[in-house]
Amino acid sequence: MGIHDPGYIRIKLETGAVIDTTYSGIDFDTLYEWEQNANKLGVYRVMTIRYSNAEGVMAEDLQSRRRFSLNGVIETHPISIAVDECERKYSTTMGIQHCKRLELEAWDAELNRAYKYLGGRSNEKLRAAQLAWIKYRDAQIEYLRAAYGKREGTIWRLVYMDHVVDITRKQAEQLNSINGW
Repeated sequence: MGIHDPGYIRIKLETGAVIDTTYSGIDFDTLYEWEQNANKLGVYRVMTIRYSNAEGVMAEDLQSRRRFSLNGVIETHPISIAVDECERKYSTTMGIQHCKRLELEAWDAELNRAYKYLGGRSNEKLRAAQLAWIKYRDAQIEYLRAAYGKREGTIWRLVYMDHVVDITRKQAEQLNSINGW
């Protein structure tokens, strides 16, 4: 774990992936103390990183049992890590389609969490922008469905799902970047 400044954290995963983002739900002094102990004693904190549609990305220090949120745009998002694992486990076309559906649900939950944090329906300008984005998204999905639905082979279903997921992921990341998370 390496801390750049208050409110910002970098966590290296066992896989080598890095989560580089902001945090909330824990004080900077605690994280700074953990880093100083790691630097002096070579003792690093062991954490689990979990993602749920309800809570988003959560880190838990296994020693102290302290939990805190990882927020905002994350370089290697746990959703992407989970989808990669899912696709390795379920490598058939049907299995990968299932993984893509789960990925879409997760990014949609991230988008909704960011929207609510920015004020949701009570933020009139945001609401208008989101309604316009939803129209754009629906038109894009309809176009993609028509374009890929005509093609032969099951791979095109996966290509279609990749595009749909990408549209939602980009909007979630956009809103998260506005949040300053």
